[in-house]
Order: sequence, then C-alpha cells, then structure tokens
Amino acid sequence: MDQILIIEDDTNASASMCEFFDSYDIGCVCVRNAVDFERELGRGFYAALIDINLQGGVDGLTLLKRIKQDFPEMFTIVMTARDIQDKRIESIALGADAFLGKPIDLVELAKILKLTRPAVRSEV
Repeated sequence: MDQILIIEDDTNASASMCEFFDSYDIGCVCVRNAVDFERELGRGFYAALIDINLQGGVDGLTLLKRIKQDFPEMFTIVMTARDIQDKRIESIALGADAFLGKPIDLVELAKILKLTRPAVRSEV
C-alpha cells in the first residue's frame, strides 16, 4: 500500500485522519515534530500533509523546504487552522502543491491523495 506522511502535532487529529484514509486504502505514518520527521522521511512516501504550526521549535514550512529539497517529486499539502494569506503564499512559493485551512474536508482530501498516487499519475 502506498503511504503518506502526516506531520501534525495533534495526535488525535492525525489518528483520525489515518483511520479515515485507511478506508480509502491510503496508508499513513504520523509524526509530531522535526525529530520524528527526520527518522521517517526516507521511507518512500508519495505525499505529505504538513501542519504549519508544530511543537518543538521547527515549523512545518521548514520541513516543507527539506522535503522539496530532497524529494521534489513528493506531493505536498500544507494545512493550518490559521488561514493566514502570507503563509499560504509562502507555502506555494516554497513548492507546496496545495494549502488547506482546517477543518479539512477529508473526503475531498482522500480523493486528491488517491489521484496523486504514483501509479495513477503515470496513467494520466
């Protein structure tokens, strides 16, 4: 099963997303901070959901930069509860494929993630 990386410090939110995505055959690995991110990054994820506001001193935009530097083909979606226009513009400028405000429509997001799977993208 293809997997996505969810970078979200709210463990209840990330667990809910993973449970929901499982019904769409989308596997998830959840991390809460930059330390966990570094440990998991090289596992071949096809997409990443990145919360901007993380605990531990490193924000999601910093992690977005790292993903785009090392894995430019990875589909990235930045998400935040604070829909700040500057952050939206900065996210897209850094290479994010999408920017979503919370609460997120999980059905729509699951459909987007299914369309971005490598096998699907190569067929389009």
